Amino acid sequence: GQAQFVDGTASLPAISNLADLNTGIYFPAADTIAFAEGGAESARFDSGGRLLIGYTANTPVADFNSALQVVGQGTADYHGASINAVGFSNNSNGAYLNFASGRSNSAGTFTIVANDDTLGQINFAGADGTDMTSRAANITAFVDGAPSEDDMPGRLVFNTTTDGGSSPSERMRITSGGNVGIGTGVPTTNYARVLHIATTGTGANLKLTDTSTGAGADDGFELISTGGHAYVWQRENSNLVFGTNDTERMRINNTGDVGIGHTTSTSYKLIVQNAANQTLQLNNSTNASFTQDQHKWGVDRAGSTDFNFFRISSGGGNDDEYIFNGLGTATADGAWNGGGADYAEYFEWADGNSSS
Repeated sequence: GQAQFVDGTASLPAISNLADLNTGIYFPAADTIAFAEGGAESARFDSGGRLLIGYTANTPVADFNSALQVVGQGTADYHGASINAVGFSNNSNGAYLNFASGRSNSAGTFTIVANDDTLGQINFAGADGTDMTSRAANITAFVDGAPSEDDMPGRLVFNTTTDGGSSPSERMRITSGGNVGIGTGVPTTNYARVLHIATTGTGANLKLTDTSTGAGADDGFELISTGGHAYVWQRENSNLVFGTNDTERMRINNTGDVGIGHTTSTSYKLIVQNAANQTLQLNNSTNASFTQDQHKWGVDRAGSTDFNFFRISSGGGNDDEYIFNGLGTATADGAWNGGGADYAEYFEWADGNSSS
């Protein structure tokens, strides 16, 4: 047999408890089942088989008429429009949100997916005064390669919509190989992993700021590629420091002075300091046909005793041992150790003689 009921209403459902007559099940329209609590509708299955919670009509979002709709209304709408997944278990497991896709047209049949198939998508949309079909952003998972049994390569793609637009464009992806592309769908590298930033404009950059730098266009630190040139750019009035093995090795201070093994600001543009072993070695690796200057130092002004090309000191820089001034005069704190071909080759008078 078949039990039949009147349609009922939210305040007087067709099926209810004798002690709670305004809570139960009623039938507001053809092929529709609704649930009432305290005389008000709380949820319904509509004629399309959709479960609607919090609102009686299907509301398309991002062009989807979803099987489950949760709507919050009023000042506390974020409660009514929220979904919680909670797990209580004495182990490392948590709560999960799962997405899956297969190419079969029937449930329970697992026809394999193909490269570039969509496995799942999270859409974000807002009311534009007319509807909620325009997407502001989405996150999509794709098959990223050739799948097979127990082998499912995937990538994540992050999309946003520009101001004045109505559909999202790709901004970033994480490939199945773990490479990250921003502004490119094909992040490439000669190494195992890469963060590849690309642009169709005049340059691409990686910008780092913190609470001490500010976050404006002229703040922080940047790695920049533009016009075929690469820039390491410190925008702050501070140091650019380089280190290895968790130890500082070199710094460029805010006035452009370079210190290698030296951290104190001085009036010199370059200081190389080492506590042990050689401090500086300059070699030329060419063969016997080499005819250029091995080392060359110069100044823009005319020769003069008012400046020195070299000053070689000991005792922490306080005891001058050798001075080569700007007019070609060399001074030694000790005596020149003359004699032999080496002396004649490297130290001679202006007239070409090596001894007088």
